[in-house]
Amino acid sequence: MPSRKVLDGPSAGLPGRADEELRSVVPIVRTHLLDLVNRTEARLVGELPGYRDLPQLDLRASIKGQFEYLLASIAGGDTPAGSIGPSETGRARAEQGVALHAVLEAYRITVAELWQDVQAAALGQGTEPVLVVGLAGEMFGRLEEVSRIAILAYQERSAELLVEREAERAATLEALFKGYLTGRDEIWRAAARLDLPFEGRFVAIVAASSGADPLPDVYARLRRRGLGSAWRLTPDLKVGVVSLREHEVTAVLGVLARVAHTRVGVSAVFTSLAETSHGVYLARLVMTAIPAGESGVRQLEDNPLAALIAASPDTARMLIQTVLGPLLALPERAQEPLLETLEHWLVAKGSVGDAAQALFCHPNTVRYRMNRIEEVLGRQLSNPCDLAEVTSAMQALKLFPA
Repeated sequence: MPSRKVLDGPSAGLPGRADEELRSVVPIVRTHLLDLVNRTEARLVGELPGYRDLPQLDLRASIKGQFEYLLASIAGGDTPAGSIGPSETGRARAEQGVALHAVLEAYRITVAELWQDVQAAALGQGTEPVLVVGLAGEMFGRLEEVSRIAILAYQERSAELLVEREAERAATLEALFKGYLTGRDEIWRAAARLDLPFEGRFVAIVAASSGADPLPDVYARLRRRGLGSAWRLTPDLKVGVVSLREHEVTAVLGVLARVAHTRVGVSAVFTSLAETSHGVYLARLVMTAIPAGESGVRQLEDNPLAALIAASPDTARMLIQTVLGPLLALPERAQEPLLETLEHWLVAKGSVGDAAQALFCHPNTVRYRMNRIEEVLGRQLSNPCDLAEVTSAMQALKLFPA
């Protein structure tokens, strides 16, 4: 590293004798530099958690280089090759993820340890105590100056890293959502970068956007409930993946319902981050099933039939009209109780008693309505083929309401 001029410091204003005394102790301190480095390293590692994880050789080289810089600054002139100034240190600590307050505390410890040796050397050569006080002002003036430079460099590098990491994160999300990550190792790296588990329970979410964020504050709201997530906002969509951990999907749906002011589709639960792109595909299909101009949150049911129906909206609408058309053509007052009864009867797996209990009515009422449904539809629900068509049409109607 070529030599460079050190910063001008408070020593320029010291009385000539004090300035000479300060410069004269530099060679003495340099003879004990190894001990100074050892003491300072022990304090930094012992007192500052952020410094315990730094590579030892790197930390020692940094400490020694900073002492060389500070001693050259006191002596005046150019810094020797290999010295490490506050700018380099600030940028390096930002890259290593050390907190800024720890960096500033490390400088305080470094200058305090250096001052011990400067003071001892000055007193050892007979410097008057009143001049030693002046030397203290110079030393701690140096602390203020190097701290200021380190802060600026740290903040500058942190801003650069933020931009770099956001770009990397955005690229990772794009690849994950579009299914470009295929290998296990690639998915592992993506999970680590996004702070999500590799396996577990997940849902994908797609929300329509018109430029503004359609789900404001959703990341923070989910996080407060112990739900990890990652999001990507484009001009027309906001796409996300949520790690449910031990929570039920209803926790996510509740958060979405509170913040959404647009169409939002939610996939069925899947168990590996590698399935995210398929989850996004299904969530988008569910979102598009919500009529334009309306808002709401809709989730794809966790069964293969729902996924098949969602994958073909045109076919789903044709199925609804072909199978349920006569029922949907009835006046709303006649149509509503029949659809409700049919839905509960299917959920109850054909049990009239269970359906009646869910509907809070007499079983004979359910039997009457089921007979009426068969009559209107022209189908026999005891016939497996007719039952399959009606079941599929009802599933389609949930996704694509008529």
